[in-house]
Amino acid sequence: MLRDNKWFVYQRRGSFALLLLLIACSGVGSRPDWIDNPQGGAVGSCGTHVEGYHAQKQLAIARAIEELAIRNGVSVSSLQLINENVANDRSSITASRESSFRVTDSLVKVKLEAHWYDRARDTLWVWLRPVK
Repeated sequence: MLRDNKWFVYQRRGSFALLLLLIACSGVGSRPDWIDNPQGGAVGSCGTHVEGYHAQKQLAIARAIEELAIRNGVSVSSLQLINENVANDRSSITASRESSFRVTDSLVKVKLEAHWYDRARDTLWVWLRPVK
């Protein structure tokens, strides 16, 4: 009889732990809708950045601004140069990016509507919307 009671206690604890796990995973950290449907705004993202979170956020914002600029008649050209050097079993990678904009008398004001950090992929997403 005592053995049956132990099994019952373990079974209850296991069920309780499973319930907590399901609650914890049931939408916390799930991908926001605005990433796929920015509602007239623009979404930019950036994965892991060697200079940290602040640089990651700046790059994600720059990408969203480029998208909005293109939609509003601003001519954008972007060039990215990546150099990889390998010597004595050590490698180094350097990257530089140049962007040029040709503005056609338009000013686009934007507001950072939301941002979301995907911890599993180390990707930061930002949502910008034009302000009228």
